Amino acid sequence: MLPVWPVTILLGSIYGIAVGFLVAMGGSVAGAAAVFVLGQTVLRSWARRRMAGWARVEAIARAVGDRKGWIALLLRLSPVVPFNLINYAFSVTELPLGVYLLTTAIGIVPATVMYLYVGAATAMIVTGAEETNFQLALYAVGLVATLLAVWLIGRAVKTALRDAAGGRPS
Repeated sequence: MLPVWPVTILLGSIYGIAVGFLVAMGGSVAGAAAVFVLGQTVLRSWARRRMAGWARVEAIARAVGDRKGWIALLLRLSPVVPFNLINYAFSVTELPLGVYLLTTAIGIVPATVMYLYVGAATAMIVTGAEETNFQLALYAVGLVATLLAVWLIGRAVKTALRDAAGGRPS
């Protein structure tokens, strides 16, 4: 229910990318699953009321209903719609829990890696750690590649949502 990016950056600065990835993925998927299950059960009427009237959420619900896994994965990969909003939006659809968990686990990888890179690189700069030129280049290339992937995926999601909503802007 809270933004995950600050925690993910912190994990990257404390544990580095590899261990931070394991911790961040476990925590993010578990948190998303809890919100989804609560939104499908105990908080379903509350979640529906909160989502009512939001054109973007209504477009997401229609798109997920039509192409369940594909749109869910694209939305998870995209920075277009906030992670927490997606949790609630998916909870008011007919998306199966297994598909939700799979698309969440796969879809949050690029953003998670990007935030971990930011945290790890920041920690390296702040602590004055002695890194080799190769390690610095690897950080830079990895971060640029991740940012590019997130941007390209965001464009693809906008197009897919527009198409799923029948050409209407979402």
